[in-house]
Amino acid sequence: MASSSALKFTVRRKPAVLLTPAAPTPRELKPLSDVDDQDGLRFLIANIFFFERRHSGRDVDDPVPVLRDAIARALVHYYPLAGRLRELEGKKLAVDCTGEGVLFVEADADDVRLEQFGARPPFPGVDELLFDLPGSCEILHAPLLHFQVTRLACGGFVLAFKIHHTMVDGQGVVQFMEAVAELARGAAVPTVRPVWGRELLMAPCNDTAPLRFAHREFDPLPEPDMNRPAMVHRSFFFGPTEAAAVRSHLPPALRRIASTFDVLMGFLWRCRTAALAPPDKEEMRLLFTTSLALVHAYLVSDVSKAGFDGIDVGWGKPVYGGPMRCSLDTTPVICSFLTPAKNTIGEKGIILPLCLPAPAMDKFVEEMSYLLRPSDHVTAQPNNISPVIKAAL
Repeated sequence: MASSSALKFTVRRKPAVLLTPAAPTPRELKPLSDVDDQDGLRFLIANIFFFERRHSGRDVDDPVPVLRDAIARALVHYYPLAGRLRELEGKKLAVDCTGEGVLFVEADADDVRLEQFGARPPFPGVDELLFDLPGSCEILHAPLLHFQVTRLACGGFVLAFKIHHTMVDGQGVVQFMEAVAELARGAAVPTVRPVWGRELLMAPCNDTAPLRFAHREFDPLPEPDMNRPAMVHRSFFFGPTEAAAVRSHLPPALRRIASTFDVLMGFLWRCRTAALAPPDKEEMRLLFTTSLALVHAYLVSDVSKAGFDGIDVGWGKPVYGGPMRCSLDTTPVICSFLTPAKNTIGEKGIILPLCLPAPAMDKFVEEMSYLLRPSDHVTAQPNNISPVIKAAL
């Protein structure tokens, strides 16, 4: 288990610059898909990569010019990311491929070392590692990407960036960063070339054609109660040892069929009911029949196989690569991102981040402490099973 702690350090930033594509790019207006137009996607995704000090094998061992050049070259192929979002009639989003560029900040933190940030989120001091410049969080008429490269006292460095979710999903982020990484390592062009193809997710422009099905996912929901207690962020590591311990608490007949992921989902549901008012039957129906309009939902996104941990920009794979904040309190919805990680002895596993009110977090930690102690004997009697496991099953 890990929790964020106070870490004080000073970051010296150079003025932000607009990094434009390294070669001329097409000037065109590209409409986004109907999926991208959702209000729930109009925010920025923040990602972070921690790299150890290693010799890159090149003449220039400073990551800043290497990454600055690689990003500019990658934008030639991913030129819509160098444009600006516009809102057309009916709130339709389109990217104006102007080639204006993305924000890039060079920074140094001489009084902090890589190991002081810990091995997994929540990381202390991340706001200093991706500073919000005025206007950089706007959705329209603003840069779609904002990078900050921070050199550390130990010789390691941090690459952090935020990108508009309307433009990319998790896999899209990884694809773009793989292109940057390949170019940073000396490739002439990216192995995978981007394809726009968003017209495939466009509804036909025919007002006379009736809808074949009722789309309840767009039905308006009641205004949620925004009175939420202060939230606590923590993360938990699940590897082979932890998975075996959890399964040892199950009755023998269930150990073979209940995956650790099933149990984790039960944990999240249990904590959700402890943290928020229990839903009535109508709310339950809405939660399980809607995908876009959500109230009091806890969303879990598994990005452990997306490839964040394999991004090598020339200094080896990152100590950590993935969402900067693995649990987000975006009222009225809470999000958690399952990310890959290793423990102190090198075992591979998954980080489960949580964002809960303090009392619910205390209950969860207590339950986890019980479940992560292997059970010497388990019977099939329900009273001998943890309440959280019963909720998971």
